[in-house]
Amino acid sequence: MHTLFGEIPDTIEEPTKKSDEKTLKIWDLLDDLKFNKKNLSSEEDFEKLYQPFMVNKGMSQLSATIMYANEMNMSYHLNKKMQHDFYFYMVPKLNRQKNRTGKWARPEKSQKLEMVKQYFGYNDTKAKKALAILDDEQLKMIKEEFIKGGTDYDE
Repeated sequence: MHTLFGEIPDTIEEPTKKSDEKTLKIWDLLDDLKFNKKNLSSEEDFEKLYQPFMVNKGMSQLSATIMYANEMNMSYHLNKKMQHDFYFYMVPKLNRQKNRTGKWARPEKSQKLEMVKQYFGYNDTKAKKALAILDDEQLKMIKEEFIKGGTDYDE
């Protein structure tokens, strides 16, 4: 293999990371703390991977681990290794079938809010303020504007 200038290099550099190696993600760490219990804190990229905010948020999604997440929120000053060890040794190994991890909480979408956003061209914040001001008669008028051949907004 020639270099950019047509020279043949003495040695060929091998890539540092193999393509078949799986890189760890935050979800792998959360699964390890809740279900697998393999202690991934010895991995080389653990310090970069462990984000206390995301781990606490992930641990607060289950009723079985929410109290542990609250305890870590109060002990925010601990370093990453200590926080990981707290979760690893305190949280019992959970059954994946009994303690399914649901989707992360998201704000609910209101059809009235969507109508106001579309009608006035507002973003969420402005539409919520406008929705608080509008009365039922005005909302009904806006709803009638959006009736299009069989599709309309139901309450």
